[in-house]
Amino acid sequence: MSCVEDKTVLRVEIPRLSGINKTEAFNYFKKILGEPNDIDNDEKEVYYFEYNGRFQPVYDSNNKKWGIDLVLAHKSTYKTYIQFDYKKGITLKEFGLLADELCQKFDIKKEDVKLLSFSWYNGGAEPISF
Repeated sequence: MSCVEDKTVLRVEIPRLSGINKTEAFNYFKKILGEPNDIDNDEKEVYYFEYNGRFQPVYDSNNKKWGIDLVLAHKSTYKTYIQFDYKKGITLKEFGLLADELCQKFDIKKEDVKLLSFSWYNGGAEPISF
């Protein structure tokens, strides 16, 4: 059923993955994140893969760039996927620690990490850009 989804993430591009196909990206993310929650593939090619946890690979199809989201909150009209306590909030120090975790896990630069909060109608693709 179509609905509006809201997501708040720390997002960073992984430059070394720029221009690679889904099969190559899948092999990279699988080494770090393990088996995905959902995959569509055959013996030679991965057509689709998805991770539903805190770390979620993202793909900017317009620019052929891959990145990673550390999801802070994700909900739709019907379901909360990842809960965030907005009343409690988060300190800049805590943001820094989350960015550090992202950088260590994916070997990227902390100054490239962005905080994003966005909504989209899930009848279309999630808006991904770097």
